[in-house]
Amino acid sequence: MKFRKIFIVILGIFSMICLCGCGKIIINNSSKEDGKQVDKVLNNNIFSNVIVNSETSNIVIKTGKKYQVRYQGGKKFLPKTENKNGQLIIKQEGSSKGNPVITITIPKGTNLTQADLKSEEGDIAVNNIVIKTAQFNTEEGDVDIANSSINGGQVSSEEGDVSLKDVLEKSGMTIKAEQGDVTVSDNNFKGYDLTTEEGSISVNGHSYASSTYKKKVHEKNVLVVKSEEGDITVK
Repeated sequence: MKFRKIFIVILGIFSMICLCGCGKIIINNSSKEDGKQVDKVLNNNIFSNVIVNSETSNIVIKTGKKYQVRYQGGKKFLPKTENKNGQLIIKQEGSSKGNPVITITIPKGTNLTQADLKSEEGDIAVNNIVIKTAQFNTEEGDVDIANSSINGGQVSSEEGDVSLKDVLEKSGMTIKAEQGDVTVSDNNFKGYDLTTEEGSISVNGHSYASSTYKKKVHEKNVLVVKSEEGDITVK
C-alpha cells in the first residue's frame, strides 16, 4: 500500500509537469488577443500569379497535390483572398502576438508566372517552385529560397537573413539586405556584383578584405547583393 501511495504521488507530479509544459507551448504560439486558433483552407482555385501582402504571417510556397491556400493562426487575423483571371491576391492586416502561417500550394509540374510576396514581421519560404518573375520583401523576417528556378528576381530584407540554395537563375537576381546576412550556395550565376559596408565577403571559400567583389558584371545572369551590416557568403 505504501508503494502504491508513492506511485500515485509521483504520477500526479508528472501529470502536473506535462500540463504546465503543454500550457507553455500553447501560450508561446497563440494569444488571447489573436482570437481563436484556426486551421482553415481559404482558397483552392487555379492561379498562375500570386500576390501576398501581410503584416504578420510567415508565407510559405511549396508544391503538393493541388492548388490550395491554407491559414493557421488567430481568427482575428484571418486573411482575405481573391482569385480573379488566374491571379491570387491575399491580404492580411494587423500584428499578431502568435506565429501565424499562410501556406500556398501549387501542383507539381506547374509554374508561376509571377510571385510578389511581402511580409513585414514574418518569414518567406519558397521551395521547389518554378517562377518567371519574383519579388520578395520582408522587414524583420528571413527569406529562404531553395530547390527552385526563377527567371528574374528581387529580394529585400531589412533585419532578416537571406538564403538561396540550389536556385537556378536565368536573368540574374538582386538582393538588398540591411542588417541580415546573405548566403548563396549551389548557384549558376555567371557574374557577381557584391557590396557590403560593414560586413565581410566570402566567395567559394576565399575571403576578401575589400567591401566589394565584382566578376563578369556584364553577363546576363549576375547576382547583385547590396548589404549594409551583414556578411555575404557565396559557395
